[in-house]
Amino acid sequence: HTSIILKHAQPHMSTDEDFKIGVERSVYEYQAIKLMMANREVLGGVDGIVAVPEGLNYDLENNALIMQDVGKMKTLLDYATAKPPLATDIARLVGTEIGGFVARLHNIGRERRDDPEFKFFSGNIVGRTTSDQLYQTIIPNAAKYGVDDPLLPTVVKDLVDDVMHSEETLVMADLWSGNILLQLEEGNPSKLQKIYILDWELCKYGPASLDLGYFLGDCYLISRFQDEQVGTTMRQAYLQSYARTSKHSINYAK
Repeated sequence: HTSIILKHAQPHMSTDEDFKIGVERSVYEYQAIKLMMANREVLGGVDGIVAVPEGLNYDLENNALIMQDVGKMKTLLDYATAKPPLATDIARLVGTEIGGFVARLHNIGRERRDDPEFKFFSGNIVGRTTSDQLYQTIIPNAAKYGVDDPLLPTVVKDLVDDVMHSEETLVMADLWSGNILLQLEEGNPSKLQKIYILDWELCKYGPASLDLGYFLGDCYLISRFQDEQVGTTMRQAYLQSYARTSKHSINYAK
C-alpha cells in the first residue's frame, strides 16, 4: 500500500456533536470489512465490481481503524447530483450490482447466523441504538412541517422494536449514496470499474428491510429532487436484482 486511511472514532456523529454514538462502533466496521474480504462471494467474487476497502489494523486503545486508501473518487451522491447527471446505463448497473450484493449479504447472514464471526455482529448495540435514535427523530421532524399523522407513533414504535431485537439477517445498515464510491474508467466515464461500499460501523443483525429502505429511500430523494430518471432507474434495477438473487421473498409491508 502506497497510502492508508486512519479513521479515528469520536463519541458523536461528525456532522452533529449532539448526536452521541459509541466509539466501539469502529470495531464492528473493522470486523465487517474483514468478513467481506473473507467471503468474496458476497461481493460478487474476485472478478466482481463491488468492493470494500481492506481493513489493515484496529487500535482498540485509541479507537483508530487503519484501512486501505482506495484512491480519490466521487460518491454516487456526487454523480447523482451533478450536471449533467449520471448516465442512465451507469445508474442501472449501479442499482443492479448493489441489489445483488445486498441480497447475497442477506443470504449469507441468514445461512451463517450461528457462526461466531457472524454472530459477533448481533452484539453491535451501538448499531441498534443509533438506528433507534434516528427513528426517534421522525415524529418531531414531521411536526416541523405540519404532519401530525396518528399512525406515526405506532409506526415508529414498530420500527424501533424491530431494529432493537431483530436477528433476521446481517445488514450493512447505512447503505446510501454518500457511502458508495464509483470508480469510472479514466477517459471513459461510461465504463464503471468498481463500486466501493464504505462506512460499516452500524453493521449488525437486524431486519432485511433496513438495507432495502435505506437505498430505496435515497433513490426516491434523488428522483424527487435531483434527476427523476437516474433515481427511478437505480431503484427499479436494485429491486429487480435483489429479487432475482435473494433466497427469501421480500416483505414489502415492512
